[in-house]
Amino acid sequence: MVGFWPQTKEDERLTSAEYSIAGCVSGIFARALCQPFDVLKIRFQLQLEPIRKHHAHGKYFGLFQAANTIIKEEGWKSLWKGHMPAQGLSLTYGLIQFLSYELLTEKAFRVIPEEWSGSAQSRILVSFSCGALSGTLANTVALPFDVIRTRLVAQGEPKIFHNSRHAAKMMFKNEGFASFYRGLIFSFYELSQTFWNKFIFDHISNSANDVTKAIVCGGAAGVAAKSLLYPLDVLKKRLQVVGFEQARTSFGRTFHYSGFVHCIISTVFQEGYTGLYKGFLPSILKAAASSACGFFFYEQTCNLFRSLRKRNDNNTVKREDENN
Repeated sequence: MVGFWPQTKEDERLTSAEYSIAGCVSGIFARALCQPFDVLKIRFQLQLEPIRKHHAHGKYFGLFQAANTIIKEEGWKSLWKGHMPAQGLSLTYGLIQFLSYELLTEKAFRVIPEEWSGSAQSRILVSFSCGALSGTLANTVALPFDVIRTRLVAQGEPKIFHNSRHAAKMMFKNEGFASFYRGLIFSFYELSQTFWNKFIFDHISNSANDVTKAIVCGGAAGVAAKSLLYPLDVLKKRLQVVGFEQARTSFGRTFHYSGFVHCIISTVFQEGYTGLYKGFLPSILKAAASSACGFFFYEQTCNLFRSLRKRNDNNTVKREDENN
């Protein structure tokens, strides 16, 4: 079970450091396995032309066609473009989110009266409040990695940014520190997404074994949350490449947004409401795979720590018995 709950046995609770490591491990594996979906999603999100097979000017019009085109023009490694800042994003976000969520839920249940702590209402309130706070904190700290990742994925060949370090240097030099926080206003959809991930995961995971629960429930939580909030991610990605239009000329039309209101109005007016759901299919595939992998590796890492602790305790008892 993700988060602190009073019903958890004392010997199954881990330290904050162990929860942090579990969050990092889950983030690394989920990102490494799911990065190609992210590349396809971002390419679709940034394409202004309709994503339809018979549209004359659209570069990408399907999942397999886009993957084949990217591999043909940029090489198979391009499906992992932006992987290093994405790992930085996952590590930072995973560590801060999981650690802060554990700490916040624990503190919350310490102050909630004991007769309320086991009720469904208190669980919902704690999930929402702590999920929102942990998501906000993690998202704010990790956003610069997200912006750099988006720009590395967005560019074609020849590259303008050679690597993450070069991207950070040039962005700061040409656009200032604020460029690392482009799309910040839309990035707070993580507030709701964090809540829905935790809420759905906790409320459909009561009847399955641990492995099945981590995979199925984690995937369902990710898909449901992403479906509700996906348009905000599209708008965020488009704002993140403002000022980077020269890298997008080989992909089709580009547009310079003056702000988040302009971005919303222009997207809906020029592309219709369906423009807010460009890249939805790879996003759903990524959300399901990433959430399932994340929860699975998180739970398995926590179980590993518990097994190691139990083994150490048994060895300690055995040595004490031998000494006696």
